[in-house]
Amino acid sequence: MRLGLVLTGGTIGSTSPGDSDVVRLMRGPNAAGMPGWLSGPLAAFGAHQLSIERPVELHSEEARPSDWEAMAASCRKLAERGVDAICILHGSDTMAYAAAALSFALADLRLPIVLTGSNLPPDDEESDAKNNVRAALVALRTLPDGVYLVFAGTPDGDALVHLGTRVRKERASGRAFVSPNGGPVAVVERGRMRRLVPWPLPQPLGPTSEQRLGAMADGPAGPVSAVLDGLDTPGANGTTPVNGWSAARAGAAIGVTEHPRVARFDPRVLELRVHPGLPVAALEAAVDAGGLLGVVAELYPCATGPTGDDDASLSRLAEHVTAMGGVVVGTVAAAPEIAGSYYPSLPSLTASGIGFLPGVLTSTATVKLMWALAVTGGDQARTRALMRRTVAGEVALVGRPAPRRRVQHQVRTGS
Repeated sequence: MRLGLVLTGGTIGSTSPGDSDVVRLMRGPNAAGMPGWLSGPLAAFGAHQLSIERPVELHSEEARPSDWEAMAASCRKLAERGVDAICILHGSDTMAYAAAALSFALADLRLPIVLTGSNLPPDDEESDAKNNVRAALVALRTLPDGVYLVFAGTPDGDALVHLGTRVRKERASGRAFVSPNGGPVAVVERGRMRRLVPWPLPQPLGPTSEQRLGAMADGPAGPVSAVLDGLDTPGANGTTPVNGWSAARAGAAIGVTEHPRVARFDPRVLELRVHPGLPVAALEAAVDAGGLLGVVAELYPCATGPTGDDDASLSRLAEHVTAMGGVVVGTVAAAPEIAGSYYPSLPSLTASGIGFLPGVLTSTATVKLMWALAVTGGDQARTRALMRRTVAGEVALVGRPAPRRRVQHQVRTGS
């Protein structure tokens, strides 16, 4: 098997000196070639041919969208050399962002790509690096096309396999990564990978992307959630649909004839979490000064947020950004398992221009918006259309409404 190895730094590319608590990145001549500790996992994998790329050397907290572009370019180089699979060693803090970025940028590649890292440097006696890499290589033997994140977080034990667009980092130790929307897709245990749920295959852009805005409901990723379907349906009384982009469903198209082979991400996107006292005036000034083209707002867990005309109104911020030609996306931290009723603030928020994507993680929505803005050249309607289209399994199915149980009331009679 021909394996591509992409080294980017991070804790897994660092050392932990005995005289210091500071984790130091291995750079320059000290990082040349393949790290010696990798020889064991690679020998067990049985790679007949190994190609190595080093697009960046950094701790992942210093990663920028331009670094994702470099990583994507390295993956394409390896694919052109004929590798069968690619393993990327990456710092853990922003690895989920990188996994999402590569999922969108490389959706057209016909091979599996796995990102992994470690909680501790490889030279630490308690390091999980070797176990994580072993698990990643095991997974690469049987995973279908797409981008995944594999992580055990301990020197031994099972590793979870996450879809690249449905994973985020939750903690700094142990099983640091979770997939809140649907769970991991597989587990690596005792040297074998066991699938847990069906995994969606990538849907690269192309002739079929010239579809109406509702294209996200099609394809192997499954139907879009009942919540989103419901939000796109006008009420019987003629009120505005809850999803703020529904007015554009008449035929806005993405306008892309093939999947971009050169990865580009527009960094002019702000990710925020709503909170009481949101400083909207300051955010509006930042939007104006920085020329921001997109905002991703994580709403409260029940898909609510502050509305009105005061200085803490998210709807006011959305109207401001939208009026300037920007795109505003609303998400929640985790998709609800049961699709139920919604609160009055949600229609107000979406009427102000927010496109609500309940089945997409906030970090994934941020990365996708950066990518979509670059793909469409910042065109508002086309960017919205692309945000509504499933590309890499990023849309998790939100639970269907629970059936209402009929309650039988017993009438007690006096005795």
